[in-house]
This record gives sequence, C-alpha cells and structure tokens, in this order.
Amino acid sequence: MKIEFEPQDIETMAQRVSDILRPTLSHIQRGDGTNGSEAILDVKGLDEYLHVTASWFYNQVSLKTIPYFKAGKYPRFRKKDIDKWISGIVELSEKVGRDRRTRTRGKG
Repeated sequence: MKIEFEPQDIETMAQRVSDILRPTLSHIQRGDGTNGSEAILDVKGLDEYLHVTASWFYNQVSLKTIPYFKAGKYPRFRKKDIDKWISGIVELSEKVGRDRRTRTRGKG
C-alpha cells in the first residue's frame, strides 16, 4: 500500500510534530556533548526522555521514521541519533514556517 500526501499536509504534520516536541525538549541541557549523548535507550528510556507513549515509538519504528537499531527483536535508540533527528524536525518546521510566511507576504 502506498500513501501519498499533499505538500501542505506534510508541512502541517512537520509543524505539529515540532509543536509537540519543542516544549518537551526545552528542558534538555545542551552541553559539550558529554551529557549522556552516547546512551542507548530502550522504548521505556525513550519514553522517559521525550514523554511520548511507547505505542507512538513502535509506530515510528514500523514506519521507519525514527532512527533505531535492533537488539534481538527489540528496538534500541542512540540518544545522539534521536537528538539529531529531533533537530532535523525542528529545522524543517522552522524552514516550512519561513517559507509559508514568505509565500503569504508575496501574495498580498
């Protein structure tokens, strides 16, 4: 089965993910990279880190939208990969917002 989304739907989804994750991640300290960035998390650990349900993570794993690797049959997540993934989502969301504002101003 193939699902196709319109560009505006993708933009809306990216913005929504960013809106959900931004407050949760605002408390994370950004230091010199030694604050556990080499940590490997299971679903429970990732749940505690991002405050998102385990079912959401399993869904993202099945869709292959979140960086993970398998330890046997169980998904594991490198904290540094998750941080980089989230940064990419936030950057995309900000770019989409800038692009949207630019297009809106150009139409007037």
